Amino acid sequence: MRNSLRYPFYRNLSLKKKLLFSYILLIVIPLVILGFYSYYYFSNTLYEKVVISSQESNAQIVKNIDNFLTSLSKISEFPSLDDTVSSILRKDYSKSENKFVEILNDVEAANASLYKGVFYMNEYIGSVTVVPNNIDYVFNVSIIPKYTISYPDKSQKWYQNILKAEAKAVIFGIHRDFLQSDGEYVISVGRSIVDPFTNKSYGVTVLNVKADRIMTLWKDISLTPESKFAVIDNKNNIIYGSGIGVSGENISTIPGFSKVINQDGSTETTIDGEDVYLNIATSELYQWRVVSITPKDELFSEIYNIRDITVLLCIVLILLALSVSTIIATGITRPVLKLKNSMISVENGDLNVTSSISGGEIGELSSGFNRMISKMRNLIQKIYEQETEKRNAEIIALQSQISPHFLYNTLNTIKWMAKIQGSTGIVNALGSLIQLLTFASKNTDNLISIREELEQLNYYFDIMNLRFNDKFSVEYKIDDEALECMTLKFLLQPIVENAIIHGFEDLSGNGIINITIVRNDDRIIYDVIDNGKGIDRETVRKILYSEEYSSKKKFSKIGLYNVNKRIKLEFGESYGVEILAEDGENSRVHVEIPAILITGEEKNEDSDC
Repeated sequence: MRNSLRYPFYRNLSLKKKLLFSYILLIVIPLVILGFYSYYYFSNTLYEKVVISSQESNAQIVKNIDNFLTSLSKISEFPSLDDTVSSILRKDYSKSENKFVEILNDVEAANASLYKGVFYMNEYIGSVTVVPNNIDYVFNVSIIPKYTISYPDKSQKWYQNILKAEAKAVIFGIHRDFLQSDGEYVISVGRSIVDPFTNKSYGVTVLNVKADRIMTLWKDISLTPESKFAVIDNKNNIIYGSGIGVSGENISTIPGFSKVINQDGSTETTIDGEDVYLNIATSELYQWRVVSITPKDELFSEIYNIRDITVLLCIVLILLALSVSTIIATGITRPVLKLKNSMISVENGDLNVTSSISGGEIGELSSGFNRMISKMRNLIQKIYEQETEKRNAEIIALQSQISPHFLYNTLNTIKWMAKIQGSTGIVNALGSLIQLLTFASKNTDNLISIREELEQLNYYFDIMNLRFNDKFSVEYKIDDEALECMTLKFLLQPIVENAIIHGFEDLSGNGIINITIVRNDDRIIYDVIDNGKGIDRETVRKILYSEEYSSKKKFSKIGLYNVNKRIKLEFGESYGVEILAEDGENSRVHVEIPAILITGEEKNEDSDC
């Protein structure tokens, strides 16, 4: 709105049109923000509801799979730990008299022990097979009896992988049953049976779980109606798929999955021409993956309805706002126009006009307008009276100059009379006094050069030495750069006067005053040190903060209190006077003011600068 005021088309609009324009903006902008926020809020809500829920579901399924496979891995140790099975695997049948019968009996005993032990520990296991090294028979038990089990070819890759694992569990993803001729899809856990003391291998164990049996691992996981889901092994083969391929199919061969299947987490992608949210969770233990797909259209079907309702509501409210805004704007601008006409009358010079509008804020403006006109009339009268008083004061000030000039002329006459009579001391004293009077009365400037201030201070020293019979001396240490800067008029004289009158009181020897003026970056620093009797802390406080210590004489009425006050008023609170003294010790007055260089015009006025 602020930037729009810069454009003529808005400035030139009438108040009524500006109000209408403002009302519409104040309604449209919140509605747009509300619509955007609603869309954004519900989008995030649905995203959290579906996508994040999908992430959590996938993570839970992965956890269930990890627990399941870990459990199978532990169960695969059973043949090595079972006394019946392990003793049969270690038996030497070469010396048996009835080898065939003994083998059949041992196989039956091993199967019974496996059936009782393995199936009791896990209900998902479909079959367990032990391939011994000492006989050409296999131990095999299953939920559904099988009659086509054959002794495997030990050179097969799966068998060699189990042997290479050295008694560690080997997880096989979805595959055809290694030992069954019809080869149904199973997942397997294999383990080599090894003597823990001799590391001798006695055979291998293979546990099989039918692929469709592990569906129970995610049966309690809720998915949206349109979601698609798959569990794949570490070779990207589909173990189970709902809307994504079939068991045993490699998911990388399905269009859209080859580039994203190795990613982890959530991502937006296009699969089979459909925009979807793809979520993949990976097992860190076994590298199996859970893949879920949620179509975007399913996520945003509800938000599209909200968008349409919001747009329709905005249109209705804008039309309603136009009608209501017109009525309100007319009611506001009518009394404003009346007040405007009254102001035009005042602009034309009629200060007797009054506004008769009452009620509401415009009524208050009208009352304020009437009070303003009344104050204007009073102010004009007051200014007239003040100007009259000012002119009278200027006349009085001009007349007051007569006394200093009269005194100056009189002293000058006495000086010449003393000179004629040969009174050199009186001539010098009167000369110094005349210079001080001239300095005090020649201008009213508050700031002068430090050089000029020091010259007038020397005249003051001449008079005070005459008064005190040369009882004190002054030593200067002045920075040349400081001489080119400005200072307050009569800044040093009250400080020196304080040292002479109070510091040297009852002093047995001669008094010495050291005056140092240096420029330190952007500051002028004064240090006035005397060898007087010092000042106690209470007196220091009174000198700087009490007006009682300000003299009423011409040259000392500004005193240390007023010097400190004048500095702070002229330059700010960071500048001023500080007295560093103890009773019975030397006194030191420290003053800081800003370094202000003399301008060209001031140099012309001061020929010495």
